[in-house]
Amino acid sequence: MKHALAIVLGLMLLGLQYRLWVGVGSLADVHRMHVQAEQLREDIDEAKARNAAVAAEIDALKGADADALEALARRQLGLVRESEEFFLVVNEP
Repeated sequence: MKHALAIVLGLMLLGLQYRLWVGVGSLADVHRMHVQAEQLREDIDEAKARNAAVAAEIDALKGADADALEALARRQLGLVRESEEFFLVVNEP
């Protein structure tokens, strides 16, 4: 009887140890979640920095004159007026 009880208790202990080290909510699982949360925090910080840069650019554009906005549109968007002709020069490698 004592031997059977010891076997049952031993199996229960092994089952609990398995859940502690490998199962759902295990130490490895918790560590993985902490690493994932830290990565998400870093991603959020990068996104906040990009948002701040875009907000600063918007503020700068709000204060810019029409010529500066036109120059920016020409450079970034390829703005061409109706009276202008557009030539695309392709450099062959």
